[in-house]
Amino acid sequence: MKNTRHPDERRQHKRGLRSFAYDKNEQHHCPCCGEDYRGNYCPACGLPTGKGPVNWHSIKEGVMDLWGLGSRSLPHTLWQLIIRPGHLIAAYISGRRQVSFPPVKMLVIMALLALLINNLIFNENIPVAVAKVGDVESTINYYLDVVFGWAGSHYDWACLVFMSLIIVPTWVVFRHAPRCTRHNLPQGFFIQVFNSVQMLIIITTTTVVTWAIDIFFNITLGSQETSDNIVNSIVIVVIVIMIFRTYYQLFGYNAWGTAWRVVAVAVAGFGLLGVVIALFKCAVAASMGEWNYIATHLLTNLFMRALLTTVALLGSSLINRKRKKAAKRE
Repeated sequence: MKNTRHPDERRQHKRGLRSFAYDKNEQHHCPCCGEDYRGNYCPACGLPTGKGPVNWHSIKEGVMDLWGLGSRSLPHTLWQLIIRPGHLIAAYISGRRQVSFPPVKMLVIMALLALLINNLIFNENIPVAVAKVGDVESTINYYLDVVFGWAGSHYDWACLVFMSLIIVPTWVVFRHAPRCTRHNLPQGFFIQVFNSVQMLIIITTTTVVTWAIDIFFNITLGSQETSDNIVNSIVIVVIVIMIFRTYYQLFGYNAWGTAWRVVAVAVAGFGLLGVVIALFKCAVAASMGEWNYIATHLLTNLFMRALLTTVALLGSSLINRKRKKAAKRE
């Protein structure tokens, strides 16, 4: 007998996923607002068909949805972020949000997982500020230690704050891309949320693998400091490769075009990070009335970081405009 199912339904059946099995012409009564309707959702309040009083299934559904095992699976989204990140992000920011687990919620869950591994399994303490408050240099270092200590205990927000610094550089450098042309800043925000999740995946996986090698195979890479430096270098390289692959799939440039634009975004991002740190130092020094210190030490640093960011963005923007005009003439 010929299979009359739609191809999408056959794919869902193979994956163990079932769409709503309700008859579209069947009459339903909404227990929430009392509306009579046909279809899968109440048109008045949006309650899905089949929802009734809370029972044991409601507990299971709530727990699974909290940890990303409901209709939009967290493990499936994480796997897609590893094998085809650019295509997943492009689908989400274009409006097809059902293809992904909610990204901000995913970021929080992954940050909780990273903290669980670092604090419970490895029993690592979050570094705290130990510098003594005295002269302006000591005070600035003290408050920087406080900020970095907070970042170490809030992986989700720290990753998001760092990646948010490249929202504008990504928008400037990639706004004339073959795909996702002229993406807006809210879309850029969600692009960096997905990138932050990728960073947490890489950091957590590297931590677990390093721990397993040390425990089960008793393999060390020299002293603890040398081992940490090697692992951190590997993590940075993997993160750069992952971001390159994401932008390559997302924006549609060739390998070389993606590579130099990623470098321009990174330079501008680190320049903005330097600007933020310099402004933070200026604020601390100003609160102590150290105006001479600001003029002699901080303003030059601030100007150089801002100049670096401006040159990276303007240079890439001019190259993009020139190539766009050349493509039109051809």
